[in-house]
Amino acid sequence: MGTFISHKIYVAYNNPGPGNFGTKSFRIMANDPSGTSGLKFSVLSSPSFVTLTDNGNGTANLLLAPPISQSQGGRVTVEVTNSFGQKASASFNITLAKAVVITVATYTKPNLFIAGNGFQGTNIIIQVNGKDVAGFIINRADAAITLKGTKKKLNLINDNNQINIIVDGIVSNSFMFSL
Repeated sequence: MGTFISHKIYVAYNNPGPGNFGTKSFRIMANDPSGTSGLKFSVLSSPSFVTLTDNGNGTANLLLAPPISQSQGGRVTVEVTNSFGQKASASFNITLAKAVVITVATYTKPNLFIAGNGFQGTNIIIQVNGKDVAGFIINRADAAITLKGTKKKLNLINDNNQINIIVDGIVSNSFMFSL
């Protein structure tokens, strides 16, 4: 039996959609001295968000689709079996990077409410139209932040406003909302 081509995989999404990190697909392959005909891939162990599709030609696609609540990656072990029943396996790690995601922003005088995920951490910067307004936070949880202040103090304009949040160096998606 030949050897796998495998790599350590890091998954990070800077602009995920609401509800999940997004999906990422990787092609894996095996070589066998007798050829690729009859090679069958299977996953022996993996995190629940990993699925494998055997392409039937010595390659397979590994699909990663972690939910946004998933903070731990894990070890994946893939096995390939040839037509003679000989087996080889390879293991690698998947590391998930924390995501900071803004999904909603509303201003109802005097509060700016921002919803999303990943807002807990030691250092936070909240940029509204390029100005850091984190000093106006009155409430913060992992999924919501409330800031209190006038439009002027919060750097809000009567048009499109852009919000970015940086938590411990992790940059969120840019979120636009209108007043």
